[in-house]
Amino acid sequence: MARRKLWKGCYFKILVCATVVFIFWTVVGYLFTFHDEDFPEDVMYDVFIDETREDHKHIPLDQEIMEELRKLDLKRQNGGGSEDGLPLQDPSDPIIMWWTEFTREPGITRDCGDNSCFFTNNRKYRDHKNMKVFMFYGTDFSPDDLPLPRADNHEWALFHEESPKNNYILCHEPVISLFNYTSTFRRESHFPISTQHLLSLDWLLQSTYTKTVAEKNRYQEEEGLALIVYVQSDCDPPSDRDEYVKQLMKHISVDSYGGCLNNRKLPQQIAAPLEGMAHKEFFELLSRYKFALAMENAVCNDYMTEKMWRPLMVGAVPIIFGSSKVKDFLPSNKSALLLQEFKSPEHLAMVIKNLNENEVEYEKLRKWKTSGISNTFLFDTMSSRTWAPDDE
Repeated sequence: MARRKLWKGCYFKILVCATVVFIFWTVVGYLFTFHDEDFPEDVMYDVFIDETREDHKHIPLDQEIMEELRKLDLKRQNGGGSEDGLPLQDPSDPIIMWWTEFTREPGITRDCGDNSCFFTNNRKYRDHKNMKVFMFYGTDFSPDDLPLPRADNHEWALFHEESPKNNYILCHEPVISLFNYTSTFRRESHFPISTQHLLSLDWLLQSTYTKTVAEKNRYQEEEGLALIVYVQSDCDPPSDRDEYVKQLMKHISVDSYGGCLNNRKLPQQIAAPLEGMAHKEFFELLSRYKFALAMENAVCNDYMTEKMWRPLMVGAVPIIFGSSKVKDFLPSNKSALLLQEFKSPEHLAMVIKNLNENEVEYEKLRKWKTSGISNTFLFDTMSSRTWAPDDE
């Protein structure tokens, strides 16, 4: 009798264990066979909204935006062709294709030197008999997405105006050597764009915003402006510029208007990160300071942005941290302070304070604005440049 009860107890336990194992493997099997199409994107979005409604009163995406994103993804999957499904052309001109979408141009014939070329971002042309050049935009370049196998008559070209911070793989020689032609900020590039943020020498020399020392002193006294201005919203980049500024602030006042180390607000009309930086009111604000920190997000030879050219244009003295060869491009040998020439933030602060008290020495750093550009390398570079930053 006791043996029968023991057997019934074991049988019950075995049955429970078998049931649990069955349920477990059923769930696992479902997960392995689950596909996105079983749970449509709009349903996932609705579930997310329902689950987070209490914590997120404002929903940044609506169904219309989601639909537009879906259409864009579908367009890219189809090779970048036009949405209206227009048939492919059969161009007789050489085809130049943006492999990484840059111009959003499905197909157009334009001047190509003395000839004509067909420009497109539609990958369906990749095997066309007139396919000649694949163009790559550096920021979006990926070794996992290349037009392979590479035909002998196909040339590759790279356009990359940003620093390596945007795509570290382009720092490596085996990657750069993939391209027949390059257009980057490096002077060694086939088509260098080191001066991409300098509109012209006339623009640089203008006195539209230049203030006298007396006017700058008055802004310090009446508006409480610091000796130095810093405007940056891309925080903690590889150059570690924010940390340097933080240390500098321990020894001298710095007005920081951007999102990084912010201690002063920009006027509302110029607060937008992109539009505001090219606004005449922003230029007017910078011109009221004696010094402006011009610090790049990465330290690379010949990488210079508007952070350097803007202060020079408005009559402020830039404190430059970036290219070690920046002297080659400065308007004169005495037109800026280079961070690399100072022992420490404290040393830099001491020199700036002395310049603030010595008008004669300060004005030596701005003499080029009236005497003209004495740097022959900059002059020759700009004289031989066949393009302009605002060219279409």
